[in-house]
Amino acid sequence: MRKYLTFTLVLLSLLTLETRAQNLHDDSIKKIAIADARKFKLDKARLTTFRQSHHNLEFAYFERYRSDAGAPRFGQRKNGFSAYMRSRELTSDYFKPVASAVSDTTLLTDSVYVKAYREKAWQRTRHRRTAGHYVLIAGIVDAGAAVIVLWAYIISIASR
Repeated sequence: MRKYLTFTLVLLSLLTLETRAQNLHDDSIKKIAIADARKFKLDKARLTTFRQSHHNLEFAYFERYRSDAGAPRFGQRKNGFSAYMRSRELTSDYFKPVASAVSDTTLLTDSVYVKAYREKAWQRTRHRRTAGHYVLIAGIVDAGAAVIVLWAYIISIASR
């Protein structure tokens, strides 16, 4: 009996060695992809063409859904455009992970990794601002501060 129990325990321990050697889970692969995509940045030329393609996508989308009179039907289709644009932009080669920009090149063949990388890189590019945006915001803040200082000065002069 003791031999059978020992033999069974040895076999079970060998089975547990197999279960410890599992692949990475999808969540950890997504975390790696997001960490790699945080370093992603489109160059100026591609960023310009990416931003200009928004108008072309919008024209192509709404051209397909024109009514018989020639006027665009905006109703429900207007809400569908953002999903359409997102799916078209995500499939572009702009957001494809390259071997020089990733931490583990073996993950380039993993569809979960590539999908998560493209999603995060697309989000970073969509939320990217130009230098003019920051200049405009700084000008608005400066103008607001000047108005507050001027208002405080006028109130202090009027109270004397």
